[in-house]
Order: sequence, then C-alpha cells, then structure tokens
Amino acid sequence: MDELVKCTNSYNILEHGGETPRRISFDAFDGPRFIDHEYLDHDFLFGKKEEYLDYEPNSNPRRMMVVEQKIDLPRKRPSPLLVAAKMGVREMVEKILDEYPVAIEDSDQEGKNVVLLAIENRHPQVYIFLKEKYSKKPYIFQKIDTQGNSALHMAAHLQGNWSWRIPRSVVQMHQEIKWYKFVKSSMPQDFFFRRNKKRKTPKEVFIETHGQLLKDVNEWLNRISEACSVVAALVASVAFATAAAVPGGTKPEGVPTLEGKPAFNVFGLASVVAFCSSVTSLVLFLSLLASRYQYALDFPLKLFLGFTTLFVSIASMMVSFLSGNLFVLDDGLRHVAYLLYAALCLPLIYLALRQLSLYLDLLGSILLKLPKYSQM
Repeated sequence: MDELVKCTNSYNILEHGGETPRRISFDAFDGPRFIDHEYLDHDFLFGKKEEYLDYEPNSNPRRMMVVEQKIDLPRKRPSPLLVAAKMGVREMVEKILDEYPVAIEDSDQEGKNVVLLAIENRHPQVYIFLKEKYSKKPYIFQKIDTQGNSALHMAAHLQGNWSWRIPRSVVQMHQEIKWYKFVKSSMPQDFFFRRNKKRKTPKEVFIETHGQLLKDVNEWLNRISEACSVVAALVASVAFATAAAVPGGTKPEGVPTLEGKPAFNVFGLASVVAFCSSVTSLVLFLSLLASRYQYALDFPLKLFLGFTTLFVSIASMMVSFLSGNLFVLDDGLRHVAYLLYAALCLPLIYLALRQLSLYLDLLGSILLKLPKYSQM
C-alpha cells in the first residue's frame, strides 16, 4: 500500500519554490502556479500556459506547466483518495491523507468530496475515520455537490437493493434507516430541511428512493407473518390439548397417577413451554401483520423474537409428545422408539439450518449500532 501511495503524484503540486500548498484553491490566485501536467484538463484552462520539463534528482523528468491566470482545475480522472473512499478502503484513505493532507480538498466532476462519496456508497468505517480526524473542520462535512445534495441527501438516496450486500429486504431497510439516522445525528439541524436543486429535502428523497424496497418489505412481512401465525396457532392448540390430557389419568383426589416420574415432569414442563411460547409467537406475528404498512425500527426485533419463540414452541411440543409416548411403550420397544425419535427431530434440524442465515442477519442487524461493513 505504501508503494501505491508513493505512486500518487497527483498531489505533487509545486508552488513558489516547490512547497506543497495546504489547500488546492485558486480563488485567491495572485501569481504563477507550477502544476503537475496530469492534474490539468486543457479544455478548461484559460490564460497563458507554458509547458516545460522539470528534472528532479534520481527521478524521471516531469512535464510541468506555468499558469498565469485564475482558473478552475478539474481533474481528468478521479483522485486516488476519492477512488479509495468510493471503494471503502479505509487504510488507503488514511494513508493518503497522512502523506498528502491537501487531498482532503479533492472533489470529482459532480462536486462530491471524500465525505459525500463515503456516505453515498455506504462505507461507515471511512466516514467514522473522517469524523474523528476532521472533527474541527465542519466545512468538509457540509459540502454540497453540483446538484445541491448534502451529505444527508446522500445518506437518504438508495443506490440499489445491493447497497449493504444483504439479500433480505427487511434487513436492508433496517440498515438504511440506521445509516440515515447515524449521518443525520452528525449534521447541523439546518441540513435536515435543506433542499437540493430538485427542491427535495433529505426526508423526501428517502421516501421516494426507498418506495420499492418498502413495498418488498411489506409483501415479505405479510407472507411470513401469515404463515408463521397459522403455525403458531396450531402449536398453541396442540399444546393446550396435550397439557389438558394428563398421561395415566389422575387419582380420586386429583393428583396425577404418574406424579414424581422424570418423564412425567418433562412432559408437564414441555407442554407449558410449548403453549406459552406459541402464544407469544402468535402475538408477535399478529402485531407485524397489523403494522406492516408502517415500517419501524423494531421490526427486526419482533421477527427475531417471533422466530425464536416459534422454534422453541415446536421443539417443546415434540419433547412433550416424546416424553408422553414413553409411558405407552414396553421396555423392549424403547430402543426402536429412540431411533424413531431421532428421525423425527431431523425435520426440525433441517428447518433450523435453512433459516439460520436469516436468523443471524436479524441478530446482527439488532445488535450492531451501525450497519455492517459493505464489501465491494
């Protein structure tokens, strides 16, 4: 990486004796500038220009140019810093800014600086680094591009359903909301209502660009909630009926006949857990159905708890059935029954493995304060 940074000669700008200026700004131009040739685009130059070759010890000659008039200096290609910020390579961004502090002033042809590109391309690690390093330079974070978009507009604009490299629309939406709120917390309040050249505030941009994603989220939540609600209701019905039918009956005084046996205790506890967890899961999924047209930050948490309690209820119902079934089997058949019990658990294990990725995505989305790292 050090060699790549050394090859970055776009920042080798010579000014009055070869000193590197602190900022690349020609607003107060008052004399000739000696500038690296590749930094300029001839189509946009005005004034006198004179090319020459500059020789340095132990180096190849560099093609230089003298400019004697106030000009704007667009780049032929994006600077290395902007490319690193767009790709999310924090190490490269940090190294370039350490070697060439003037690079923080870079902007592309659309007027986007390193902060706007990091926010637009969803790179939290780059944005956090810039916040820590340039906390005393607010103008860097208040940059406006050529379309009038601020950093908050960039956070509100959805680049596509691949922004966070997450295949789940519900998790994607959750990450987008968290990212928008995080950027918003670091912006001055007047930016909340600033309008771009299309006369839209960041909130209006967020609603407009996330419309399709929100529709996908609602449809997905609708299907999942309806299916899981039916399953939870069936498990609750079976668990209630199982708990009411005591194996072995009861004695005249109402005490269960099999009281005190380990299998009976397991049966009773599993029945209670299955009923309670299934009812909890049913309530959670019904709440998602009732509010599916108004996405909220608690949706992933409700989904996570709903899936957890539903899985626990199914597992508890199976344990309740297996423990009750042991009372009707002879001792000689129990070895065969154990094999059947193991085979019965395979569908449950298969279901858990199929939903493991979604489960982990929801868990990560809930626990992480910031959206996860977006890899290119």
